[in-house]
Amino acid sequence: MSDSGLLSSILAVDCGNLFTRATLLDVVDGQFRLLGQGRVLSTHRPPAAHIMPGVVASTAQLEAIVGRDLMDKQGMLLMPERESGQGVDTCVVSVSAGAPLRVFLAGLAHDVSLASARRALASCPTVLVDTLSLEDRLDQPEGMIRLLERLDQAKADVLVLVGGVDGGASRRMLDTAGALALAYQVRPEDARPLVVYAGDAALQEQVRAILGELCRVRVVDNVRPALDVENTAPLSQALQRLYMEVRAEQVPGFETLCSWSHAEPLLASQAMRYTLGYLSARYGLKAVALQVGAGQSAVYWASGGQHDLVMRPQWGLKHGPAVAAQRGMDMLRRWIPEPPEPDEAWEMLYNLSLYPSAVPGSARELRLMHALTRELTAALLEDARPAFPQDKDRLPNSWDLIILSGAVFENTAAPGQAALMMLDALQPAGISTVVVDTLSLATAAGTIATVEPLAAAHLLERDAFLGLGTIIAPYGQGKKGSTALRLRVRYEDGRSLDVEVGSGTIEVIPLGLGQKARLEIRPARGFDLGWKGRKAVVEVDGGTLGIVVDARGRPLPLEASPAELQARVQQWHWQIGA
Repeated sequence: MSDSGLLSSILAVDCGNLFTRATLLDVVDGQFRLLGQGRVLSTHRPPAAHIMPGVVASTAQLEAIVGRDLMDKQGMLLMPERESGQGVDTCVVSVSAGAPLRVFLAGLAHDVSLASARRALASCPTVLVDTLSLEDRLDQPEGMIRLLERLDQAKADVLVLVGGVDGGASRRMLDTAGALALAYQVRPEDARPLVVYAGDAALQEQVRAILGELCRVRVVDNVRPALDVENTAPLSQALQRLYMEVRAEQVPGFETLCSWSHAEPLLASQAMRYTLGYLSARYGLKAVALQVGAGQSAVYWASGGQHDLVMRPQWGLKHGPAVAAQRGMDMLRRWIPEPPEPDEAWEMLYNLSLYPSAVPGSARELRLMHALTRELTAALLEDARPAFPQDKDRLPNSWDLIILSGAVFENTAAPGQAALMMLDALQPAGISTVVVDTLSLATAAGTIATVEPLAAAHLLERDAFLGLGTIIAPYGQGKKGSTALRLRVRYEDGRSLDVEVGSGTIEVIPLGLGQKARLEIRPARGFDLGWKGRKAVVEVDGGTLGIVVDARGRPLPLEASPAELQARVQQWHWQIGA
């Protein structure tokens, strides 16, 4: 701890489905800086089936990196930091390890309260196992018999009950609560999932009276207080807290891990959401983050003081066969210049599902994994786009900052591969800065912010991201062989470069990490970069890739014969260096 009594050294532990990380920050020359990170495979699943061995091993690895003892001989954290420099001042914890909550959703109308509840579930690590509505006729004996069967099959952790606007008609909501009470009466106590009520606020006490003697009941604000008003945050927050409580009971070692933390452990998704919200507010950016992991994936966005996310548990690299079954194997194979035969592709996906941390053994396996990443992300974006912030003064799907995170992007060796996966899935328009969260430090920063906001700000500004560069993606379509835009690059050393980019192509222009350049950009007729007039001058940042002009058009031209599309995809890979 510093002489002023402020925190100096901070350990951030993140327990994910695939990896457990221990990250150390300390003050260097008056600024919080990253000192090192240990990373090992998580141990919450068999054979260890205990979360702490992975935590201790990652911290021990970190000790070896920084040359400093952080734990005692019994594997317990030394806290606060000793005068000798051993130990840390504080520790924070984020978690995404463990199975998602299984949710049984009950309500009235599919397109009103139930739709709002589903959007609340999409921001939490939940799996919707069944949905009950007025259409299920619980006032009939057959409906009640079927309800009992469905509760048995669902094996839900929680039942979410929604319906009615505040102060509206009450009979149907109370009838549904009564039917659930009858069903609970004939079930063993340990087979009655906790109920979270997020319906008509005027009925809270009545619902509690109907169900409270049969099971635990929690009450939150209505997800749909009026027909034209949606309020999903209270339900989302309640489910996030419940997830942590359930995991504390089900994951061995979780309570010990919590004893390390000076603040309440955060869901990793919530920590990432805090980080994106901060970056958007601090720099006035419209920002999006794509996160593809081994066990789950998510899309986060922030703009104008608002931030949200859509996540899918059980929708990651381990779930390739399920993704291919849902999206269609041909949808994956279209992204591969020389695709494997379907039988071979299925075999590769099953192998990836068993060993998601393994390095692909061939270029074909790598490209199939990248194709899987595109379809994982595309499916998430289909869920997220209706909620994206809309600005009539901006191009559709334009972003100032794009963050790539998760196992796939962290471990991609060639920057062109990461950029092309993002461009194909997100299809951004306009001018964007793209960075990769190579060490999952965006999650660490969101967690650290709960105890020391300044440390989180320093981490994000200096150490968190690896810049890929700047994407220039004009909106529109052009004829093959025509010019999409012309630009002049003026480098900081006085050199200049004139570039003409053809429609349907990708052009990479050198601009190194830490360098800036001024661009004079002239889009051709039929293409738009979001400004009035035919010319603009902008300053852009370089990166490991540089400046990427994606003039393939929006939406991407994917309608072609298989042979034509394969040739087109191969050209895109060559042009961007993937």
